[in-house]
Amino acid sequence: NGQSDPGISSLFDFTNGDLGLLGDQFKPGLLNTDRRMVFNLDASYKINDKTRFISGLKGLNVGMNVRGQSGTPLSAYQSHPHPSYANPGEVPIGGRGTKGTLPSTRQVDLHIDYPWKIHESWTMKFAFDTFNVTNTQLVTGRNQNLDTAPGSANPNYNKVASFQGGFYARASVKVEF
Repeated sequence: NGQSDPGISSLFDFTNGDLGLLGDQFKPGLLNTDRRMVFNLDASYKINDKTRFISGLKGLNVGMNVRGQSGTPLSAYQSHPHPSYANPGEVPIGGRGTKGTLPSTRQVDLHIDYPWKIHESWTMKFAFDTFNVTNTQLVTGRNQNLDTAPGSANPNYNKVASFQGGFYARASVKVEF
């Protein structure tokens, strides 16, 4: 809920009690970062002296990362009802993770680097990385706050809050000595 004081929660100050001010806070449910499936594949290949088919590229290193993960659960949160707190996004309504899940995401990243020996103890390394080469931009977050303050409905509830980062690339030159 954006609190900057770790280990402290206004929810600790109140019990569920007869008034039910904390909604379904004590009801079992999925946490907001719970992912049921995560897949990572990292592969790399370095051309060495024994590689016969490409002799002029000794030291060339190529790599790939493939990542896939299921979406996180969605919930509906209401502001804390006590006037001293009134923090939006604190009290789960209907249980945690009961509003479905975000879509699964996937991403492919590529890497290539080549060392160039310029002196006995000096090497210049050229590298190029690409991230999200398929430019997949799936939804990674939705606004889950039902209100912005007690009694003030949130017009952005369930609207998209974030997307997966699009394609980008990085080039670098490094001198090692």
